[in-house]
Amino acid sequence: MRFVRRPGALPALIAAVLALAPRLAHAQDAGGLRDFCAERPGRATPPCIVDVGRVMIEVDGLDLTRNRDAGLTQTSLVALSPHLRFGLTPNLEWGVNFTPFTETRVRGDPAARATTRGTGDTTLDLKFSLLNPGGAGPSVAILPFVSLPTAQHGLGAGGFQGGVIAPVALALPSGFSLSLAPELDVVRNGEGGVRPLYVSAISLGHALTPQLSGAVELWASAEHAPDGWEKHATADVALAWIPKARPNLQLDAGVNLGLNHSAPDVQAYVGASRRF
Repeated sequence: MRFVRRPGALPALIAAVLALAPRLAHAQDAGGLRDFCAERPGRATPPCIVDVGRVMIEVDGLDLTRNRDAGLTQTSLVALSPHLRFGLTPNLEWGVNFTPFTETRVRGDPAARATTRGTGDTTLDLKFSLLNPGGAGPSVAILPFVSLPTAQHGLGAGGFQGGVIAPVALALPSGFSLSLAPELDVVRNGEGGVRPLYVSAISLGHALTPQLSGAVELWASAEHAPDGWEKHATADVALAWIPKARPNLQLDAGVNLGLNHSAPDVQAYVGASRRF
């Protein structure tokens, strides 16, 4: 099925989300707030659920990816990309992520030079907690998602995609925490069909100070292409800071380094999260 992008669809979705946010932000849940738990930084999605009636806004302020291969250098930039999470029940949250601006540049051979910029795809998700939604003790969740082809030509997948993540979090001795995020996606193959993509992330985190925490992460993906398996692997480092005077605000930064030839050489990002 061919999807025809309507220029007004994404602005209408954004307007609806922003109109709903103040109502949810003023709703009150039965007990105290859970520990602050953003899905950023890092790529190991946590299983924790946003409090009922609360909104978590997580913004990818600046995300830069650079890769050099076969004499060509490709640079991808994402700016001010928000992810909104809404607490619906004690065990369920709804999320929407959209990309207002993204740019891809290819440099090298003059004949191959190109710059493409515009909006990206939109992702909708539901996260359902199977164990400990507040993150106290071992936690498990299931997170199905679907990607809508709202991107301008050449910047998105070119069609609907989707998948499911099964986040797991465990507390370890000496203040360490372990997060796992196995994932199975169905992605476009560029020829009008789809194929499976297997993704896995494992993260080891620790509090460096009462307000600053850090994590190291290994991330890998494997996609079954016609000529064999296409694999990517990265080693990631991330920092998150929650100011003492603003316990509902988090600032973060991270770097992902490619471990094999297929993975991008480096990805660096900064962002922020705010609970309302």
